[in-house]
Amino acid sequence: MSEIVKAHQPCPDCGSSDALAIYEENTYCFSCEAYRKLDSNGEVESNITYMDKGKFKPMATIQERFQSDRLRFSPIIDRKIDVDTCKKFGVKQGTINGQDCHVYPYYEKDSKEQIINKIRIVDTKEFYQEGEKGKRTGLFGQHLFAEGGKFITVTEGELDCLAAYQMMGSKWPIVSVRNGAASAVNEIKYNLDYLSTFQTVVLCFDNDDAGRKATKEIANLLEPGRCKIMHLSKKDACEYLMQGQSQKFVQDFWSARTYTPEGILCGEDIEGVLFTEEKIESYPYPWDSLNSMSYGMRQGELVLVTAGSGIGKSSVMRELAHYLMKDANEKVGCLFLEESVRKTSDGILSIEANKKFHIPASDNNQWDDDDRREAYQNMDRLKNAVFWNHFGSTNLDNLLSRIRYMAKGLDCKYIILDHISIVIYDLGDERKAIDTAMLKLRTLVQELNIHLMVVCHLSRPSGVGHEEGASVSLKELRGSHSLAQLPDMIFALERNNQAVNEAERNRTLIRILKNRFSGETGPATMLVWSKSTGRLTEVPIDDNLPENVDGIEELHDDREFD
Repeated sequence: MSEIVKAHQPCPDCGSSDALAIYEENTYCFSCEAYRKLDSNGEVESNITYMDKGKFKPMATIQERFQSDRLRFSPIIDRKIDVDTCKKFGVKQGTINGQDCHVYPYYEKDSKEQIINKIRIVDTKEFYQEGEKGKRTGLFGQHLFAEGGKFITVTEGELDCLAAYQMMGSKWPIVSVRNGAASAVNEIKYNLDYLSTFQTVVLCFDNDDAGRKATKEIANLLEPGRCKIMHLSKKDACEYLMQGQSQKFVQDFWSARTYTPEGILCGEDIEGVLFTEEKIESYPYPWDSLNSMSYGMRQGELVLVTAGSGIGKSSVMRELAHYLMKDANEKVGCLFLEESVRKTSDGILSIEANKKFHIPASDNNQWDDDDRREAYQNMDRLKNAVFWNHFGSTNLDNLLSRIRYMAKGLDCKYIILDHISIVIYDLGDERKAIDTAMLKLRTLVQELNIHLMVVCHLSRPSGVGHEEGASVSLKELRGSHSLAQLPDMIFALERNNQAVNEAERNRTLIRILKNRFSGETGPATMLVWSKSTGRLTEVPIDDNLPENVDGIEELHDDREFD
């Protein structure tokens, strides 16, 4: 450089207030090391600008940096990487801006011209890069290995690349992505033509969440059967070398398994699945005939319950909720969106007390607050009930977050949603809205491993209406085909609530329309509603029921205490 004309000037590149020196032919910043040439008029000739750490810091020539006498080849002692390995990959060490640094050279993909220096500050482990942004950069070490070999290994970082190469006897091609797992997929896409010339690509990314995620994404880019994945017993390749476990690394390398997409199992992989007893958490329904066809309520299943208006869907759901809370001693998430929490809880306590708390007390419905409190205490203060006091906030995202919290935060294995139409009311097109809601609910059931019962409405049939006892079919599910496709089980409730015979008005048939578990479908059980207690009791479908309500009451009382 020539004589200093002005010193301690502000640098327009890094913002330093006094690090810039102006010479006769150039400017130079002692902070960020920006170098600018001046023309004959003393004006900046080449406008070379620096960028933030982690991005590029362009230089007049990369070779100037790399060939500086401040940089030298030497072993990376703390990582046990020897000097020969560093020389092979061109990795130098030295002092830059008063900080000890490693310098990793990168080369243009096609011309193999050195175009980038990636600089690692030893103390802080920070990186920044200098060079020509926008050039076609290859992977670290790519310039060393010709196309078309038998194996090539890709690591997550330069130090892992050096360590792996050294442990593998310095004879197998090993390269690295430049910016870690976060941008690995894009770098691999950019250099896929190079990697695809090798018979096998071995992925050796860090044994952490980011590394495993990047590994799967990269593996899906490669031709099937061409990719193998190392399953590291250490965090990364460097850790093997630092712990003197080079031989173990070699073993893990040769044990790398060919990648198969998620969900694909070969015959030899399924032995453990096939001969290990599958544990499915379940609990029987309170009605024996229904159990004989459904085999109970299983975790990880979505069950749809449907019926026409006024058939008694909510009553059945409250009966199930009480049964699960009391008999199964399970926490139950109750999302009864058409009624208040007070009404839902009153309904459940009514079942406990065999009294109808939701209907005002009268000569025909005798109860007082002591009865309600006793029922509350008998159910251990409803400790197994979890309600959503929704206040009208029933959009889909709110619903999903509440279900997730009930399951994960409060350990609810059984959740009842009554009903789905309210959730999709403001989502526009009903069919699309139901598709979206059902798909998200299906996914949530699998994620949380819960038993979710969802109530939905029916379209009006032609001819006899559902309120007159018309049979229900899948085609009458209101809204979308997803209502029929996504559930594991579909129950329909059928009742003639307009019958002249009071006994007939009070009996409900449960029909199984879909049963993915056992395949059994058809009429499953008959429930009889007690006018005095509000309870539902199972009777055989072929029972000759009495024609008057008193007979039904007697039948209910007899069966309840059997």
